[in-house]
Formats: sequence, C-alpha cells, structure tokens
Amino acid sequence: MKDAPAAKAQVAGAIPDEIQKFLLKESARSLIVRGKPGTGKTTFCLQCLEVLGLDRNCFYFSTRVSDTALYSQFAWLKEREWRDKILDASRGFLKALGEEPEPPVAARGRKGETGKAQVLSASRELLGAMYDSKATPPPTTVDRTMLNNLLQQSDMLDLSRLYERIERRLPSPSYLIIDSLDGLAEKYDLSLPKIALALQKDLVENSNARIMMVLESESRIVDYMVDGVINMDMGEVDRRRIRELSIEKLRGEQVRQHRYLFTLQDGRFRFFPQFIPPPSFKHAKWEPVVDQKGVFSTGSEQLDSLLGGGYPRGANVMIEITSPLPESIYKLLIFPTALNFASQGRGVAVIPTGDTMADEFYDLVSGSLGKDSANRLLKLAEIVNPGRNQDKSHLVTLEFEEIKKDFDKWSREVAKLRKQTAQSILEIVAVETQETRFSAESYRKFLNISSELASKEGDVVIRIVKPGQSDLNQRVANASTIHLKLKTIDGAAILYCERPLTSVFSLELDEGSQTPRISLVPIV
Repeated sequence: MKDAPAAKAQVAGAIPDEIQKFLLKESARSLIVRGKPGTGKTTFCLQCLEVLGLDRNCFYFSTRVSDTALYSQFAWLKEREWRDKILDASRGFLKALGEEPEPPVAARGRKGETGKAQVLSASRELLGAMYDSKATPPPTTVDRTMLNNLLQQSDMLDLSRLYERIERRLPSPSYLIIDSLDGLAEKYDLSLPKIALALQKDLVENSNARIMMVLESESRIVDYMVDGVINMDMGEVDRRRIRELSIEKLRGEQVRQHRYLFTLQDGRFRFFPQFIPPPSFKHAKWEPVVDQKGVFSTGSEQLDSLLGGGYPRGANVMIEITSPLPESIYKLLIFPTALNFASQGRGVAVIPTGDTMADEFYDLVSGSLGKDSANRLLKLAEIVNPGRNQDKSHLVTLEFEEIKKDFDKWSREVAKLRKQTAQSILEIVAVETQETRFSAESYRKFLNISSELASKEGDVVIRIVKPGQSDLNQRVANASTIHLKLKTIDGAAILYCERPLTSVFSLELDEGSQTPRISLVPIV
C-alpha cells in the first residue's frame, strides 16, 4: 500500500490555535491528553514544548520512556541547538531525581562544582520565565498539602524532588508534562484520582504551575478535576488509518472547531485546519512539470509520485467525490493537469458541471498561457442557450437531449483538436452532467466507447463522479485504470487512491503559489 503574555508567532500547523491560547493563558491550568498507546500523545506534548518556546521553565517528566529512546524516536528534537538543550536540561534534571541533594545555592556556578550541579545550573540558566504576572503576587513556595497525604501511603522521592525543583524556579511559573499519569499511579500503587488531585491542588491551583498530564486510561473519573481535556484517536476511512484530535473541554476558551485531523509524519505533530481554497487564482504563468516516459504529469510532482509517474497514456481516470464538498476543492486536482497539458501544446476538452466551470477553465488557461493558447487548445461544452453569446471558438454547444447526437458531435470536436495539435489530449467529464440529462443505462454504452477510444488514441480521460450516483459510479470505476477518492474529514480535504492502492493524504495548496499547485501530506 503505496494569545496572556504576548505569545510567540504560532508554529504553522503545530497545534490548534484554541489549545495554544489555552496553554498560554496567564492563569495556571491543567490539561489531560488522553489516548490509547500509539495515538501520538507524547509527540503532541513534545510539540507543545516548541510552541511554548525556549524562554519558559519547561519540564518533561517521563515515567516510562528514557531520554535515549526519545532522541531515537523524535530525531527532529536535535535539528536545532535550543531543542537539544531543552531535552538535555530535562534529562539532567530527571537523572538527578532520586539522587543526593544538590550543593547549597551559594556553591553553584563555582569553578569546581560537580558535573551534576553544572547540568542543573545550566538548566536554570537555559529555562527562563514564562510570563510577568500582573495579577495576584505569585507564590514563592510550592504547596505540599496533598503530596504530604500521599507520602503517608507511598515513598514518592522523585515526585518530592520534582516539587523542590519547581519551587526553586518560583515566582516564575513552570510548565510540566507528566508522561504518563498512569505510569505514575502504577509506580506508587496509588489511584489515578489521588495522583491527579494532588498535582492539580498542589501545583496548579496553589503553586502557579501549568501541567499537561498524559493519560492512557479511558476512565473519565479525573476529567472534572482538570481545566482541559483533549482526546487523541486513530480511526479508519476505507480501511486506511487516519488520526483525529478532539477537544472535549478547554475551560475559559472559545472552541470554534472541536475535531482536527492530524499526522505524525517525521515524528512531528501537525494538524490540518479547515481547508479553504482561494476563490480564484492570480493566473501567473504556469511552468509545466516535465512528463516522464510513457506517462503524462498531473501537474503535481507529489501526485505524480503517488501514481508511479503520472497518468499513463490511454488512462481512464476516476476522481470520486465521496462526501459533499465545495467544487473549488476538486478543481485543484483537475486544473493543474489541464494547465500542464495546455502549456505543452496539448488540447484540453471539458464537459463541465455548468457554465461557471467552463468560464473558469477558460479564464485559468488564458490568464496563465494567453488567450491565443486558450482559443486554440480548449474545447468547452455548454448547453445551447440563445440568451448567451456562444459564438466562440472554444465553445461546443450541445442540446443534451439525444445522447448519441451529442456524443457524435463532441467526438468530432475532440478528434479535430487531436489532429490540430498532433498530440494526445486531455478530456475532463463531469459525469453528473450526463446523469442528470440521460439515463445511466443509455450513458453506459457511450462510457465504454469513450474508454476504448482513449486507450486507442493514447489520450487521458478524467471522469468526476459525486455521491448519489452509486450505480453509475460503479460502472465508471469498472472502466477506470486509475481511481482517486476525495473527501473532507473535520474540514480537511483528503485524497487517497483505490487503484493504485495508497494510504491517506491531506490535500493542501502550495504556500505562496499564485497558481493551483498542490501538496500532499501523508497522514501517518
């Protein structure tokens, strides 16, 4: 299968804006990150370290994963020196947990200090204040009320040391990640509610700390104790894995979108916001993507790679819209291909969904390649309309009453275009245009003829089908050599293939591009 104290600019695609604002509020708060093993909880928490930035007291407290394993799994943490130092600081801090106390404060930073003291000293210098409080004076000592109750039941030396190190950084607040709460409870043979309540009361409510608690248990018993809960999950679409983050509560924060699709590509957490394509393109000059031997480029190098090079000569391509979505999204799959064909002197013939789409095709090609190219290389079908000026070289008027009559006329125009350019052509057909005017049975015969003709002439035919045409859709699928599916999940546009078989990708526009060039981001 092929914004609180002024926050730093949000890292693109890092974490949803609602969660970032929640974490950066001036008041202390707690967040549970729940999910089954492998759903990306640790990756998400580490991503939060980057978003929070270097100038904060950040602690990553792992009860199950060693620092070496973290480096091995998340190679991106070494990409920049500051990220490496944050993990070094945390590693030195964690290594010191449970060991003998540090030298007195007066002895720190001296020439002859011990290695462990040097690490801890460097950690303190590296990690700065989280914000300048403007409200109630922040505490200067850590509350240990709940912790002392727990110490009567279990020897929790490392948690006690954790409290001490947070206290040393007061009055500056600390940001703490506990990974995981389950592991902490198991280690001390205590219940989840007891551990969660202690951290919430002692550190969050009374010691100005911000805490993210990773939780694998599906129990909801601790949810009421904390300020925020998010859930991370893996699901399926047509037997392909997808990942979703759902916001269950963020106290004091307006949540505009409760679910997000995300990926863990390259060991990074990246979410996909609602996909909103531009209303139009600036029609900058199109630079063609070079075709590989025996195939035509789709106009997207990434889509070409997904398909083994592009669309083969004689290919019948089905683009299936599996859920209602704006026309502007699926145009991003056909516009680049049309431009790539026309930019190399090949003809493009289109039976669109309506006059608007026909006008868009003409405007796109003429704006990117010039009107002469558009008039010479385009053939766009329109229903006969006496009230509209249709005396244009690129228009082919059809009555949409007798399918054979229309098919014969259209085939003659396509043949002229092929002969005129002396090259294979691209034909794009909106199947719903046929289905709404002719019966599925009558269209079947001409579907087969069109498919055979494309194969014989070495053309590429792209057929766009939409939901609600199940019988006709299956016939189109049976006649297709390439079958792509496009839909939206949680507002994100996704693409995957049935033929050839591929995993799921998020469909995005190339940043800064003035032409409809797309990127595909694998959801892993």
